[in-house]
Amino acid sequence: MLRELDVGRCELGGSLPLSLAHLPNLALLRADRNQLSGQFPVWLLAAPRLARLHLDDNRLSGPLAPGVEDEALWAAAAHRLVELHVARNALSGELPPLLGRLTRLASLQLQGNALSGSVPPELGSAMQLARLDVSHNRIGGTLPRLLGHLMELAEMHATGNALHGPLPDLSHLPLLRSLLLAGNAISGPPPAWLTAAPQLELANLSSNAFRGRLPPSWWDEAAGEVPRLPLRRGELVRRARRIDMQANTLLCPLPHWAAHVAGGSACVH
Repeated sequence: MLRELDVGRCELGGSLPLSLAHLPNLALLRADRNQLSGQFPVWLLAAPRLARLHLDDNRLSGPLAPGVEDEALWAAAAHRLVELHVARNALSGELPPLLGRLTRLASLQLQGNALSGSVPPELGSAMQLARLDVSHNRIGGTLPRLLGHLMELAEMHATGNALHGPLPDLSHLPLLRSLLLAGNAISGPPPAWLTAAPQLELANLSSNAFRGRLPPSWWDEAAGEVPRLPLRRGELVRRARRIDMQANTLLCPLPHWAAHVAGGSACVH
């Protein structure tokens, strides 16, 4: 009985056959890097055991959740869909709040589409979510504080959107290691909590609208490591951790211990 079907890179065009929804044991469908077109095939969610759906790099268009009549299909998949990858297509419309009902969803990759609206607060209910990528869309609004409920979240990427307002405190997320939010309009003072996040390795907040002085705690955290690690303009490097704040409106004289690295009177912008 067919459990996994991989037809990636097969130059498929048009639409997938409706019969796929009737395969009783299909758990993985990979049809990425083809030329599939039409709307997102929400009917695939009717496959009773489908857990991983990969449709990246096609020509799918329209909204992710076309209508109210499809809510039953999403509800049926709520307790089994683990991976939903529809990156680099032509999806439009808003991120549907019903994504928050996918209680087993671990990976949501929607980067490189034309999605708009805002990140729905309901997404904070997808408690198993570990990877969230909505980079290079047209998403605005503020990031909801409820994302701080996602205790499994390891990667949050939303580069190249129109996000604005303050960045919520995510320091208590125990697994967060990658936070990529460059190229938005996120504002407020530089978030002091970045160096308090226990596993955070990379935070790219460049090309936003942050203003103010860099938190003193950042320098305190970095002081013991500077003799071994480079400090470049706009970046703070500590152990395996890097915070990139380039192209924001920041003014902070470097501390005395950085004089031999950055020339003494340099500032971070």
